[in-house]
Amino acid sequence: MVFGMAAYDTESLAIDERESKVKSLVSSPQDINLYLGLTQTDVESLMKVVSQLQSINNAESQLIGSISKHLEEMLAIGGSALGIYYPANRENQIITSSINLEFIPNFGTYPCPMNGVLSSDSEHGRYVIFFDSQGASFYTYLCLHIGVQDLQDRQKQIINFILPYLFSCMKRLHLISCRLTEYGLTSREQEVVKWIIEGKDNWSISRILNVSERTVKFHNCNIYKKLGVSAKAEVICEYHKLLTSIHVSTNTAIKLGVG
Repeated sequence: MVFGMAAYDTESLAIDERESKVKSLVSSPQDINLYLGLTQTDVESLMKVVSQLQSINNAESQLIGSISKHLEEMLAIGGSALGIYYPANRENQIITSSINLEFIPNFGTYPCPMNGVLSSDSEHGRYVIFFDSQGASFYTYLCLHIGVQDLQDRQKQIINFILPYLFSCMKRLHLISCRLTEYGLTSREQEVVKWIIEGKDNWSISRILNVSERTVKFHNCNIYKKLGVSAKAEVICEYHKLLTSIHVSTNTAIKLGVG
């Protein structure tokens, strides 16, 4: 499959500033069309999505999938995928997806230091992939199956609004994984930690990961030792301390425009 690539038009706008403007639109619906070309219902729905994205601190959170489904309904598209691509080892981490994974490109084929867009027409319709380059370290991306039509103005406005929050969320998840790796936690131990944060007990985690409960307890012991704690409650406490520092570093973003 052949993809075409184009750069974003970009303009700086802090998330806090945009959120303030949109909140004022919710209270002044007559001004909504002047700013975003969206209805009051659209804006209120997007603000709810923003709030949910800002609350996600776990790649295993079921909220991510429900948010993606909600955006697909708002955009009236065939499907979407969110992920992180690591050029160094060519790893493509799918956060959530409702489309055929073969239509997600290998970003290593398209090295680009900027934010950009990949697009493709296929027998299954058109796919558009928005990606946000984080230097040489990784890309965050959103892939949309938009069917046979070009993106309409309303769809562009929704995408323009929500992309920074999506990318900020995925960057936060990446940083969380990096910090846990610094503690010496393996990828499997990190999975266990994430389910502990979700409030799952050992039996539930064993079913989710398809391992024995004894194996989960073994991972728990390693996690406690590496984090310097002795109980799940302390794991959760350490995790939230980690989040506090990460939230500060991901508090602002860049508005990405769709041409």
